Amino acid sequence: MSGELDRALADLPGFNYPGGIKPRRTSTATVERIAPVADDWDARPTIKKLKGVDTEFFTIGNLAAALGNKPVTIRSWESKGWLPLSRFRTPAPSSHPIEGKKPMGRRLYTRAQIEAVVKAARDAGVLDPSVTRPNWEKFTRQVVDAWKSNT
Repeated sequence: MSGELDRALADLPGFNYPGGIKPRRTSTATVERIAPVADDWDARPTIKKLKGVDTEFFTIGNLAAALGNKPVTIRSWESKGWLPLSRFRTPAPSSHPIEGKKPMGRRLYTRAQIEAVVKAARDAGVLDPSVTRPNWEKFTRQVVDAWKSNT
């Protein structure tokens, strides 16, 4: 609605924007960042056997997409101790290009784990941009409890 008003006002002869600066249009990318949870994070699961049962597994990219973040954010939360380390990994590669680092496999998460993280993030205010200080302790405790009961 305000975009229509801005365009209508801009067409008026002699109209100047305050400060002489036209307002920026909100791109769809900005809207997607504000509305965090992606709908298609679970579009392509990897199926692996877990205790003899076919189970859907997702990568750190899928977890990040479900939260509306990037994988680097998830890794940061792990390093800060806010998010427990993933319980499942792919086999470690035989060679590792970074000297001094231990080769490890890719992080894998079950659907239940990702859904638990998203719920905990919502409950603790992690996904709400208006919350200045999310309750990280509540988030971590809720994720740990959910992961213990799921696997």
